[in-house]
Order: sequence, then C-alpha cells, then structure tokens
Amino acid sequence: MLNVYSDDVSVIDTRTLQPVARIAVGKAPYGAALTADGTLLYVTNQRDDTVSVIDAATLRVVRTLDGFGYPEGVAAHGDVVVVVNWMDDSASVLDAASGRLLATVRTGQNSRGFGAFIGAPP
Repeated sequence: MLNVYSDDVSVIDTRTLQPVARIAVGKAPYGAALTADGTLLYVTNQRDDTVSVIDAATLRVVRTLDGFGYPEGVAAHGDVVVVVNWMDDSASVLDAASGRLLATVRTGQNSRGFGAFIGAPP
C-alpha cells in the first residue's frame, strides 16, 4: 500500500491482511509496479521527481532513479517498466532489471497512466 503523506510503502501479508513492513521511499509515492519476474517493485515518487526500486525479497530500496517530471503512473511488461511523467508530457521506458533509461516517448499534455496500461491485448 502506498502512503502518499508518510512517504513510505506498507507491505501487507495477504493471508492475514496485517502490515509486516514499512519501506521509506521518496516524497508522495503514488504508483507501483512489480516487474514480470517478481523481483523488483518500482514506486513513483511524485514530489521528488524520482522512482524508488525495491527488492521484493529483502524489502529494501536498492536504487533511486531521478530525472522524472512528477512521475505518476507506472507499469511493468516483459523486460521494461514505463513511467508516465505528468508534468513532462512524456513516458520514460526503463530496463526492468537495471532501471536504465531506454527511451523517452513524448505524449499529450499532462498525460497520466494508471493500472496495467501497457501490454498485449488478451
């Protein structure tokens, strides 16, 4: 669960529905996407213009990526993660394993993305 006002992510045990950890990230975490292999969680931090990358096994931030423009929506598909930059009118395409920027795609003004907004249709 993303905690926008406390700048952290709560980890919930799905069997008991009880919190098991809180992970500090950047300011105003807003979107989250788990990589296809289930090893990394990408969290957008709107008010830091950053993305935190959390190791799903250790529940620790392994890197913080910068250079985003009010990142909001995020989705993972295959070997990429796409971050929608609301104020930069773009989407950043990242390598899922390393977080390296692969491409920047220009979008319409104030673009936003929520949920699994990339991928092949069913």
